[in-house]
Amino acid sequence: MEFERNRCEFMEDFKKKLVDVFKRPVVPGKIDRFGINARDVATGVYPHMGALGWLDTSNSWLFNCASALISPNFILTAAHCSWLSPKKYNLTDPKPQMVRLGNQNILERNSKDYLDVKIQEIIVHPAYKPPLKYSDIALMKLVEEVKFHAHIAPACLTRNPNVDVGDAVDSTGWEYKTAALKGDSSYILNFEISIIDSNVCDGMFKVVKDKNFKGIRSHQLCAGKINQGVDIYQEHSARFIQVTDARVCLFDVPLYTLIGVTAYGLGGAGAGVPSVYTRISSYVDWIEENVWKEELNL
Repeated sequence: MEFERNRCEFMEDFKKKLVDVFKRPVVPGKIDRFGINARDVATGVYPHMGALGWLDTSNSWLFNCASALISPNFILTAAHCSWLSPKKYNLTDPKPQMVRLGNQNILERNSKDYLDVKIQEIIVHPAYKPPLKYSDIALMKLVEEVKFHAHIAPACLTRNPNVDVGDAVDSTGWEYKTAALKGDSSYILNFEISIIDSNVCDGMFKVVKDKNFKGIRSHQLCAGKINQGVDIYQEHSARFIQVTDARVCLFDVPLYTLIGVTAYGLGGAGAGVPSVYTRISSYVDWIEENVWKEELNL
């Protein structure tokens, strides 16, 4: 029997209540280094998004990867976000120690909505074998359950995402962040990109002889903005692509269905080179086995 994740309920009047983030005006002058206009993202538009934090040797937090809340005590992220080089980033621990939820600006701690939660356990998919770029997905269990509200709510999962080549998807995440950075760099960045045919994508990456990437596999998908010459991939970081779910959950907050999390790219190479994403629907069984063991009687 299909498990009802997050207890989302279908609402016939969803379209009337839905906040379409892409109808928000582009913020004047808010153009990030990728060359795409960043959208004005209000707090609570992405209530599932969380930033993973590493403590550095100066006792400041480095926010280097995005994650997505999928249950009261589990977040989803890329497996390559389970470890960072302490030497390169001056870290006290190579593993992320906490996640910051509920804030558009992850360095703004005076907001009543933000919440820092420590990470108890990191579960990397057993098929992930770095430096290879496959099965790049991980779960992180939190030390305590998170109480959902309008600004902190889970994303949904599906085995059958209704997205095809050419469809628009919503890409969200942060750039590298430390307390020393100011301005827009600490805000969540939102772009509209498109699903790209895997064969087309493979053809682009064949010119790069990377021994750790041997072409897109069935558990991956490709997305980007070819006509704008944009690659929003960042090494050792993570971004999600998602679509708005046609349901309203908890506090009448529009939810998103997760489609993919970044696995491979050329780090801002431009020239229309897209990014490769881990296809989250391919890992729903593994996710459920780890997150919802008791509910599924596993």
